[in-house]
Formats: sequence, C-alpha cells, structure tokens
Amino acid sequence: MSVQPGTRLGPYEVGAQIGVGGMGEVYRATDTNLKRQVAIKVLPAALAGDADRMARFQREAEVLAALNHPHIAQIYGLERSGATTALVMELVEGPTLADRIADVARTLSGSRGEPDKARPTGLPLDEALAIAKQIAEALEAAHAQGIIHRDLKPANIKVREDGTVKVLDFGLAKAMDEVGSRQRAVGSETASQAPTITSPALLTGAGMILGTAAYMSPEQARGKPVDKRADIWAFGCVLFEMLTGQRAFAGDDIADVMVAVLSKEPEWGMLPATAPPLLRRLLRRCLEKSPNRRLHDAADVRLELDDVIAGTAVDELGPRPASPSEGWRGLTLRHALAGVALAVVGAALSLAVAAYLRPATAESGPVRFEIPAGGQPQNMSMSPDGRRIAYSAPVGNSNQTMVFVRAMDALEARSLPGTEGGGLPQWSPDSRNLVFNTSDSRLKRIDVAGGSPQTLTALPAGVFQGVSWGRDGVIVFANQGVLHRVAETGGEVTDLTKLDPSLGETYHFSPWFLPDGRRFLFVGWSADPENRAVYVGSLDSSSRTRLMPAEASVRYAAGHLVFVRERTVMAQPFDIDTLQFTGDPMPIAEQVNVNQAGAGAYNISARGDLIYRVNTDLASATRTLVWLDRNGARSEAVGPPINAPHISLSNDGSRVAMFEGLGAGTADIWVYDTQRNVRTRLTTEPGADLFPVWSPDDTDVVFNGVRANMPTLLRKSSSGASAEQALLVDGEGAQLRARSWSRDGRLILAERNPSAAGLVARRDVVVIDVSGSAKAAPYLATPFDEGQPAFSPDGRFVAYMSNESGLQQVFVRPFPDATAGKWQISSEGGQYPRWRRDGRELYYIDSQGRLVAVEVATQGSLRVGKSTPLFAAPVLNPTSLTGNMPYDVAPDGRFLFTAPLTAADGQATTSAPIIVVLNALAGLSR
Repeated sequence: MSVQPGTRLGPYEVGAQIGVGGMGEVYRATDTNLKRQVAIKVLPAALAGDADRMARFQREAEVLAALNHPHIAQIYGLERSGATTALVMELVEGPTLADRIADVARTLSGSRGEPDKARPTGLPLDEALAIAKQIAEALEAAHAQGIIHRDLKPANIKVREDGTVKVLDFGLAKAMDEVGSRQRAVGSETASQAPTITSPALLTGAGMILGTAAYMSPEQARGKPVDKRADIWAFGCVLFEMLTGQRAFAGDDIADVMVAVLSKEPEWGMLPATAPPLLRRLLRRCLEKSPNRRLHDAADVRLELDDVIAGTAVDELGPRPASPSEGWRGLTLRHALAGVALAVVGAALSLAVAAYLRPATAESGPVRFEIPAGGQPQNMSMSPDGRRIAYSAPVGNSNQTMVFVRAMDALEARSLPGTEGGGLPQWSPDSRNLVFNTSDSRLKRIDVAGGSPQTLTALPAGVFQGVSWGRDGVIVFANQGVLHRVAETGGEVTDLTKLDPSLGETYHFSPWFLPDGRRFLFVGWSADPENRAVYVGSLDSSSRTRLMPAEASVRYAAGHLVFVRERTVMAQPFDIDTLQFTGDPMPIAEQVNVNQAGAGAYNISARGDLIYRVNTDLASATRTLVWLDRNGARSEAVGPPINAPHISLSNDGSRVAMFEGLGAGTADIWVYDTQRNVRTRLTTEPGADLFPVWSPDDTDVVFNGVRANMPTLLRKSSSGASAEQALLVDGEGAQLRARSWSRDGRLILAERNPSAAGLVARRDVVVIDVSGSAKAAPYLATPFDEGQPAFSPDGRFVAYMSNESGLQQVFVRPFPDATAGKWQISSEGGQYPRWRRDGRELYYIDSQGRLVAVEVATQGSLRVGKSTPLFAAPVLNPTSLTGNMPYDVAPDGRFLFTAPLTAADGQATTSAPIIVVLNALAGLSR
C-alpha cells in the first residue's frame, strides 16, 4: 500500500516518492542503522490485497536475492511493518537510459533546428557499446541463475554518472524451468507471461502507451511461453534505440506497434554510418523474429560485443587494418577501390535479399495472435480505437465475475473495482468508459481510468442480450426481448423496437450503432429461421429496414457490415448512406463461437481490428455436473464435461435431462444416466430443443421445441423408444416454457411470455392439464414478471420468482387458488426455487450467489421457518440466467449443479483464448 513521507518501516525512514510502476511504488528512504540511502518498493494500494500480486512481489525479492552482480540493482531485504510489505533495494542515482537517449536526441535536434529523421540522434557509438556490454553482462548473470527478465527496456536501466549501468525491475522475472508450465489463473488469465505497464500515465498518454509493446519479442506479443531469447530480442531493441535515438518498432498506436513487432523489420538504414559490420550483424541476430534463428544466450551477445569493441573484422569483409589508429588513411588506393566494389556488391545483395525476405506489412494483410482470457466467450469487446479489450471473467477460483480491461501492449488485464457481477461490457465511442449489466439487474457505466460505477437504470428480470453506446450520448440495450434506450447519464428508459408477430419474432438483440450515432443495427430473431434478419433501426423513428438474413449478431466497421455465416465471420462492403452492399462478402475469421441465442463471440474496433473466440463444442466443454452436500463439499465431476446451462434431475435421482447447443439456434435434449455413466441423445430435429422437465414417474420428458417452424411443447419417452407428441396445437405453445410437473402426473406448470414488447416484460404462470384437453389455463397473472414456478411435492403450493418488490424474490402461493395467500420466502433477492423431495425445505439462490435453505411445512396453511445460507452456488452470474435452471435436488438431499469446470475436475479452467486480428479488413475490397 502507499506510504507517506516520514513513515517508519522498521529501521527505514521513508522520504519522497521517486517512481511508480505497474508492480510497485518506489520511495527514497534512509537506513537509520547503517546511515545510508536506500530505495524501498511497496505495492500500490489498489494491488496490496491481490494475493497474486503479493506473490509476484515476494518472487521479485527472491529473484533479486539470487542475483549478485555489479550491473544488477541489489536487494538488502524484505521489510514487513503492519499491513505494509516493502522491498528494500540499492538506491541507484542517475538517469534512466530512456532519459539519457531523450536528452541526446533533444540536444542534437536543437543543434540542427528541426529534427532530421534521416540522421541518427542516438548515443555516441563508444558510449552505446559500453552501456550495451554492461547490460549483456547483467543478462548473462541472470540467465546463468536460470532467470529471465522479460521486461527489459530503457526505462528499466539506470546509468550512473561514472558510466556504471544497473538493470532494474525484475518484478516480472521468471525462472526458466517454469517456462511452459501451467500458471495459476487470476481473473482466468495467465499473468505469468505479461509485461507490466511501468507508469500510470501510460494508460492514457498518447504515444507513451506504446512503451512496453515496443520491446516485446514476437512470441511474447502472441502470448506464448518465453525463454531467455525474449531478453535477447529486448536487448536488440534497446541497442538499436541507443544507436539511432528511435525505437526499432514504432507506430502511432498500439496496433501499429504490434503489427511492426510481428511483421516488420527495423529501419536498418537509420543506423549510423560508423556502426561496424559486426555490430550490424549482432543487431540482426538479436532481432530475428523466429526465436530459433535468434541468438540463444546473453553470453554470446557479450562475446560478439567484445569483438565489436576490439575492432575485430568479419572475415568476409577482408583483412583487418594494421592497427586501429591506421583507419582509412592506411588503405592503399587498390584497397580503397576494392572496398568500394565490395560495398556496392554488398549493398546490391542486401537490397535483393531484403526485398525477397521482407515480411508482409499491415497494409498487405492482417496480423493474428492470441492472448489468454477467461469468462464466457461472448463477454468481451474491443475499444473503438483498438487499444484495449474489455471482458467479464471470474475472479480467481471464485464464481464472482468482474470486468477486466487489458491494454493491447500490456497483455495483462486489470480488474475494475466496483464491477463485481458485471457482464457483457461495451465501450463508449471515445474508448474511455464502459457500460455493462450486473447480476443484480442493473445497467452501469464506469470510467476505465478510475472511479466508481454509475447506475444508469434498473433492468427488469430477463435475459440481457447486448448493448451499444452511440456518439450522441445515447445507449441502446436489448432486454426482455426488445431494444430500449437510455441516456449515458441515466434517467428515463424508453422502448425502441416491437416484436413482429407476423414474422414469429421472439426477441431482438445485438444492437450496434452506425457511425452517425442515430441509426443502429440489430437482429430480429424468429422461431422460423427464414425470418431471422438484420435490420437498421433509428432513434428518430419506429420504422426499420431489413438488410439481410441473420444467423447471429452483427457489427459494422470501416465501411463493412460484419456478420456470421455458418460460424465464419464475414465482412461485406456496405454503404451506410444508401444502406446498400457494394461488394461481395469475404471471410475474416473461422469457427467463431456462437451460442444458442445467436450471440457471436466476436467484436471489432472502428478501424477494423477483430477479436473472437473459436467454437466451444462438446470436446471443449466449459461445464461439468457435480454433487454438493449441505456444507458445499464437492464430489468428483459426474460424467464427461458438458455445455448444458440447464438441468433437470429425475425423481429417482438416477438420470439428468439437459440441453446442449452446438450452434446458433440449434440444441438437443440429452439424458445422462449417472449410475451407468451413459449419455443418450433424445432429440435430433433441426432447431432448438430446450428446458426439459421430467414426468413424475420418470418415463417421459416434456420440453420446448420447434416443429414445422412452430414453437410448441413436446413430450417424449425418456428412453427415446416412442415418437414425440405435441402437447399444444394451433400455436398455443409458442409462448410457453414448461417448469414443473405435478406428482399425480396431471398438471404442468409453465411460464407464458406474452409477445407484447413493453419495457417490463410480464411473464405469467399457467397450468396445463395434460390428462385432458391440454389447454393452458391462467394460474398467476399480475402486472409484474413471474416465472420459474415449482409444485410442492404434495401439490398444494407453488413456489415462484417475482419482481413485484422491485427485486427478484421467491414467493409461495397456494394451489390451485393463487389468491388464497402469499408468502415471501427470500429477503436478499432470490431465484431458482426448488423443493426438497419431502417438502420440508425450499431452496433458492440469492442475489449474492448463495444457495439458501428455508424450513417450511405444507400441512394446512404454509408455515415458514428458519432461513440458512448453505454455500456459494458454483454458477456464473447466478441472478442473470433466468431462462436456465442451474441445479436440482436429489431424493437424498444432495444438490446437483451444472458448474464451471475447475482444475479439480481435471479440465482447463479458462475459456478459449481471445484471438486478435489486427487490420482484419486489410486487403478487402471497398
């Protein structure tokens, strides 16, 4: 945590702050015992409570303690005082190498008037070589101890007045035997490969944000494991900058720098004419993009520098002059002419080879790489300026999500305090703020530079399906099936779209503003795949224009409509003035993940930088079935990994019905036998079969499906032996979702979601008599949203969720007369009510994600007893998945959850990595 000047940490008296970085704040201090000046480093207050950062802080101390070298800043100790842990280090006076390079560049530019980019402004050759040799010796010593620096750059190198070099900041150093090993995920991402941002200013300062990316090796930029060859690359970047005064890999923004690192060569012509051939060869060997072709060891670098400093010549360049002082004056005319001839031939060969080997530039094609990140695939977005990625992911090993932001040059995410439970973040047009939904049904915004989130509006219960922020200060979001608008400062919420019953529309989603800030794209989803389409809507009119058929969410960037076709992201030239396509669609990414609701796991910046995640199929499932007892003790995973977000346990507790989606709008019902460890696919029809519920004798399953382009309730034998039966005809099942089957087998409770597109969607509860006419009769219809009904075991009561109090809560009413009484069960929010099989307890998940048990008695009038939170439910965003039931209760009182995979299940704990495609639209026709 931060400390104030004058504070005592053991024998150390803290003075002024002298530096701040991603891994700590540095202060000058006085060692009162030994009467010397020292530097102390403490973690910033925002990071002091982060166990992973503290572990890395401890690791830095251990790394420095293992290094004893004159060119590496020494450690004196680790001091703990109260809640503060400080690293006590050698105080190195003098400027950083970055300061020294900048001073020389300013001096030379000032002496010439305007800077001349054609002339180098680097350090004098002898000074650069002397510094380079000391850096190489420091790296050689570190590598000999099996330690990689991983963040070498001029800002981490000090040059004292006597010319002595000290390499600093081993906060990201890593033992080589750990390279390639699996690292503990923090925020579901691997922090071990991530360089830090070394100044808060780098988060916002134009140009300065490029500081770390400019020294990353290509393998580091791609998020791959690194070894000591990454330090060799960084050394080459530092040496090039010392010689030229310019970065080897530069650009106007982060994307340009990353493109340069991954695909461009340094401007070798900027090297000073005095740079000898051996030095040029050394630089090229340090900056080989393939680590296999790069120099492998700092000792080799140091040996070659020794030759450069000694004036050793390359054999192929001819004999060495008689003495270093003889120089060109000692050459005969014949030697000089021969040298000129060799130079001409060499230059011609160099140009030919360079032309042949020159990598593709940003203009000639996209550049792809991966970065690790966690969370659900769709929970991510790229800032319009292409500099940052935001995503929602669990924190550590918990089920609590937060919003994370990762600068493109840092490859390390930071969580945003106050975004607990946040999901589906989307950027403001200026790339400075985020808007996101929360698990407690709020729409919020936050400044990514700091500050507390601001609530814009409460969200009615229902599925949140996307948000977009327009340049005129209007935010459009999809909730309860339609689009709504709210000001970026909050306030009144109004409807923007209405469902079209003639098209069989079930919901609108994926809003995306066009550049004018008044019109927006969205997808109209229908039960009939032929009627699913992309539309253009407007803030100024209720009319909409159909553009094309839709399979998933849609975006716009840099003159192209971007959409998904058969899991391939396509870009098609599009005129936003005429709303006409002006060219053919072209693929820019394949195998993109698309969920059953049509949401594609991709996003794109205004200039055309793409991020996406690949398809998550059964072979790379993200969930597992687990049993938990009343104390939350977890058994081994049940069966193979799955993708099912909704489960229903048979009444005898031996089988699980679920649905698993393999594509947009497609899903099938599966039954898993927990005793025989056998999984059976129950349905194979096209479309989405969802939300299975068991009959009381476990012989049948009822579920939602689409047959002949008409949604309905269907009944099928749980063994799959008999043909399915439509329970409702003439379209009555289009708005119904079965939830509970009475023990006598006669009645089914279902939600009915009217197609009215008001802001507050109003699910009602209906009862279907499957023993007779199979007509849906109303049970509970109020002005509020009621759903998730569940029969008590004796059939005399119904538990359900309602938002009548303004917050989702669990209630119970008598059956069949819902007006005969009402009891509120939950107090801190609640959803997903389930009865214990003997009717003596009722369970639900509260707004804090806890499974709560409530004592009840159903003899006579309902009696409600003590409420006891049992354990944190192993589900993601538990209060936002209103369509899915994530758990069920077995006859023996255990709980079965469809839970995120963890390391304990022997499976990966993170999602598929985010694939970044810089300049994804490069080369496409306009």
